[in-house]
Amino acid sequence: RLTGRLLMIDGRDMAFHEIALPQNPECSICGGRHGG
Repeated sequence: RLTGRLLMIDGRDMAFHEIALPQNPECSICGGRHGG
């Protein structure tokens, strides 16, 4: 699962890089706030 992570693919080198992304509490999608 990639929850909370960003998967970057380098097509030139055929390499995969994974970066952890914290949730933004102000984000209506990932921060748990639903609706407008």
